[in-house]
Amino acid sequence: MSEVSPGRGSSESTADAQIRRCVALLAIATGLIHLWITPEHFGESTRYGVFFIVCAVAQLLLAVAVIVAPRPLVLLGGAMGTATLVCVYVVSHTVGIGVGAHRHSEEVSVLDLVAVATEVLGIGLLLALLTGARRRWAGNLLLAAGTALFLLRAARA
Repeated sequence: MSEVSPGRGSSESTADAQIRRCVALLAIATGLIHLWITPEHFGESTRYGVFFIVCAVAQLLLAVAVIVAPRPLVLLGGAMGTATLVCVYVVSHTVGIGVGAHRHSEEVSVLDLVAVATEVLGIGLLLALLTGARRRWAGNLLLAAGTALFLLRAARA
C-alpha cells in the first residue's frame, strides 16, 4: 500500500486531487499574505523582512510541489515547515521572540488570524494526504510541538 496519494497520471482518487488543490490554494493565500506584510516588517528590521520573503517563497513553492510532486517528503516537509511558522506566530504573539523589535508580544490582527487559519487548515490537509506510520509520526510530532508551546506559555505567565 502506498504511503501517499499517487501523483498525476495515476489512479489517484478524486478526493486526494481535490485536497491537493485545496492545499495549494491555501499555501498561495498564506504566501501572498506574507508578501503583503513584508514591507511593514522590513520597516522594523531587514532580518524580519527577509524572513517574511523566505516564508512567502517557501509557501508558494509548496503550492507548486503538492500539485507537481506530492511525495511523502514534500507533504511532511510542508506540514512541518508550516507548523514551524504557526509556532513562530504563537510565540511572537504571546511571549515575544526576544529579538529586535519583538522582545514583547505583538498585537493580533485579522490578517494574522486569516494567515494562521489557512496554515492550520493546510497542515491538516497535508496530513490527510499521508497514510499509516507517516501520518501518525507527523501527528505525534505536531502534538508534541503544541504541548511544548503550551508549557512555554504557562511557564512565562
